[in-house]
Order: sequence, then C-alpha cells, then structure tokens
Amino acid sequence: MAYYNIAKSANPANASTISKISNLLLAEEKYPEVIALTSEYLEDYPGNITANSIKGLAQYLNKNYPDAIETFKYQVELGDESYPTWYYLGLSQEGQGLLNNAEESFTRAYQIDSSKVDIVYHLATSKAWQKYKFHPESIRLLDKALDMMQPDSTMMYKIYSAYAQGYIREETWSDALTMYQNALKYKPDDLNTIASIGICHHRLGELKEAETHYSRYLKGAPKGTNTYERISSAYVMVKADLFMQEKN
Repeated sequence: MAYYNIAKSANPANASTISKISNLLLAEEKYPEVIALTSEYLEDYPGNITANSIKGLAQYLNKNYPDAIETFKYQVELGDESYPTWYYLGLSQEGQGLLNNAEESFTRAYQIDSSKVDIVYHLATSKAWQKYKFHPESIRLLDKALDMMQPDSTMMYKIYSAYAQGYIREETWSDALTMYQNALKYKPDDLNTIASIGICHHRLGELKEAETHYSRYLKGAPKGTNTYERISSAYVMVKADLFMQEKN
C-alpha cells in the first residue's frame, strides 16, 4: 500500500494504481475508503471507466444500492456494456428491490456469458418473483444451475430454496416441501427453512410433522419477530387440531 501511494503521488492520472490500491482495500472490506478514493480520482479524471467500475463495485458491496445503480448506468453510458457491468447493475437493482429492472440487466449479462452459475441463478430468481409466480424459464435455469454446480453447500442451498419459493407461489406444497428438505441438507440448522417445512406439512394436512418442525423453529428462533409470531400461532392451531383428532 505504501509503495502504491508513492506511485499515485508520482503519477496521479494512472488509473492502474488506483485499481491496485482499491483491490487491497476491497480485500480488507474497506468499502467507504474505496468509494472516497475513486470519487476523488473521478473529480480530476471524469469518465474513467476503470475507476467508475471500481466505485460501483464498492458501492454495491457497501449496500449503497441506489448509488451503485447510478454508477453502473453511467458505466453503460460510457460505453462499457461488459458482463461485470450488467451483472453488478442487476445485483444492485435486486438489492434495491427493482426486480423488473434486475431481470433486464441479468438477461444482458447472461447473453454475454451464460457459463457462470451465479448469473444463471440470479436470472432464474429474477424470473421467479410474484409477477411471474414460477416462470417455466426460471425452472429451466435452476435446472441448468444444478447441472453446472460442483458441490457447494451455500449455492446448493440457495438453488433449492429458489425452487421451493417458486413452488410456494404456485401453492404446490408437495414440491415445495421436497425442495426445502433438499435445501436443509446443505444448511441443516437454518430456522427459516425449518419453519417453511413446517408450513408445507401443515398445508398438506401432515399435522404431526408440522408440529415437529414448528416446535423446532420456536425453540431456536428469537421471539418478537413477525415470523416467530406467525409460526407460534400456526403451532397453536396444529396442537389444537391434533388434540381434536385424538379426541375423536
């Protein structure tokens, strides 16, 4: 870092030095420092594609989604319509909840490079939100993502969860249950998945299984959240239904 700063002082216009300093800062998750560094550089050298791209990445990683969106849109105006630009624009729009816009950006990135499982996954999920419910193209893309995957517990969990959420929108409870069970194999202690499995069992009339998963969730989840209150109410209903079954 010390030597790169000397180089920066000797040649302030060199965007490559800004890039190398930024990489060191990004590795230490010092995102505000990267934003400040690239913003200062862009004041003197506006329109530099390298510095602008790094700034957008740092804004995205720092969860400054509106700023990142504007930065990556400007990157496109500068003539950079590369895969990273469209991909991170899509991620920023997704983070901001602009799902329709995110789908368009992910589509552009996918058209450039469809060989990366991350873009396949994000394009699939962008086509599986409420507007579409569970779009057939989303299913095809999730299938492709699975075929591309080496065993990676985090991504496998996300893919199976995306399947499950799509089937939930369709109220296909049996398929959703299967996918949540697959997801749980890759993240065995995830309480939200456990609660979702309970909901699927409940919807399918499998009360004993629903009770087991609701109870498991309630024992581990923090009280006071909306999800906790919802599952707690469902648990009481299941207990009452089971009692009536035994009584009859």
